Amino acid sequence: MSRFSRLVILSPIFLVSAWGGPIATTQYNFSGVCFPGDCTGNGTGVLTVLGTYVPGTQIGASFVSLTYTSNLIPSFTILSSDPNLIVSSSNPNSIIPASLPGPANVFISSGSGLSTKSFQSTTVVGSPNWFVCTGNTCAADFGTNGTWSGALAGVPEPGTMVLTGLGLGFAGWFGLKKRRF
Repeated sequence: MSRFSRLVILSPIFLVSAWGGPIATTQYNFSGVCFPGDCTGNGTGVLTVLGTYVPGTQIGASFVSLTYTSNLIPSFTILSSDPNLIVSSSNPNSIIPASLPGPANVFISSGSGLSTKSFQSTTVVGSPNWFVCTGNTCAADFGTNGTWSGALAGVPEPGTMVLTGLGLGFAGWFGLKKRRF
């Protein structure tokens, strides 16, 4: 085998090990019925956590993002890189339960002043059991029957598909090359 062939085979392996590879994520969906006189229909959200997150434990460092949508306040996303990020580890803890669908204690907030974004759902029975707040004056949604469902495996990073294709291509190329000699 020539030096060039070895380089072509080993370079993707070195790139993946140096880069660290794709980061797997998992998504959980939230849906809550808007309280009468507030938003109409449902407020919905998508919580994205690292693929290593174990349901029934605190979300904490596994948090990647939370996106919220309703008809009353503008949609927003809280990212793990946002300033003043809080993923509560106190009362209530931010935990997606092991058995879903169902309610969950989740409190995630970021920003300050006009850039404040806050989401909270609880396991408290009654109304309201979820609350969303944005901006300096806290334009808010709140409602009942906040339910989490999931887990949906995240989509693989494009790099994963490229490396898989390269690997299959090289395996085929070497198979053809070997047959000719």
